[in-house]
Amino acid sequence: MKNTSSEIIGVVGHPVSHSLSPTIHTAAFQKLEVNAQYLPPIDVEPAYAPSLVRAMKTFRLRQLAVTIPHKKTALRFADTASDIAKRVGAANTLTRQQDGSVHADNTDWVGVRDSLLSRGSWEGKSALVVGAGGAARGVIHALQELGMEVRITNRTRERAEELMQVFDIQWGDVQDQCDLIVNVTPVGMQSLQDPENIHRTPVEQQHLRKGTTVFDTIPNPLRTRLLREAQENDCKIIDGMRMLVFQAIEQLRIWTNVVDPEVSQRVISAKEELAVIMRAAALQKLGVTDANP
Repeated sequence: MKNTSSEIIGVVGHPVSHSLSPTIHTAAFQKLEVNAQYLPPIDVEPAYAPSLVRAMKTFRLRQLAVTIPHKKTALRFADTASDIAKRVGAANTLTRQQDGSVHADNTDWVGVRDSLLSRGSWEGKSALVVGAGGAARGVIHALQELGMEVRITNRTRERAEELMQVFDIQWGDVQDQCDLIVNVTPVGMQSLQDPENIHRTPVEQQHLRKGTTVFDTIPNPLRTRLLREAQENDCKIIDGMRMLVFQAIEQLRIWTNVVDPEVSQRVISAKEELAVIMRAAALQKLGVTDANP
């Protein structure tokens, strides 16, 4: 890279110890032969989240991947933001520019889009988004960009009302017929704070119809209860590792474009190869075999 000093990247959230971002990004650094260091996950309590941008400038961090529950805060305190981040209302990526300012982006929607595009066209098809948290915004944007009719359901309808208005979508139900179900809740995720969560599902098995595509945005475990039961019901499945990897590649493209556009072009041209390498690194870290490459 033109910038010979080591670029420092990190991931912040609360909790965040489970993050696979250091693993997958480091694999990409090695493939691209870039001089960069990915810090161990940084747990930041919500009260300190407004200081993220200031910390980036103080410690000269090139980029922070931002996860739950700091995505709205990241957007609010960044110096500038992309139009998509503003539309989505959340930022999962903060990048320090050459002038020292910090720019907010949302790459979650790219992770969703690219995960689905590998399965063909979705134009005119129907989707049900399960969950109304911060991750739902990027997912809904991606589905609409793909030309899908989107509905949303949530444990409490009140929380979904804002998203229904912002994105002009309707309330849905898990009993409704649809082509795609996307889980954006943390239900089923591995959690040190709640060991039983991994045994839960956001959609009961009787509502998973044969032929429906079920997309769980949770990357760990690779096979959530939702996906296991979907397979048992002859549904098509997409695991959350795909979204994690593709959104991470977009993060790579963004920060390399700041320091060396030539490397950024390599990221674009090598996207599929990088996806395979990064996914393999994550699965090795988890100690699991890839049953759905």
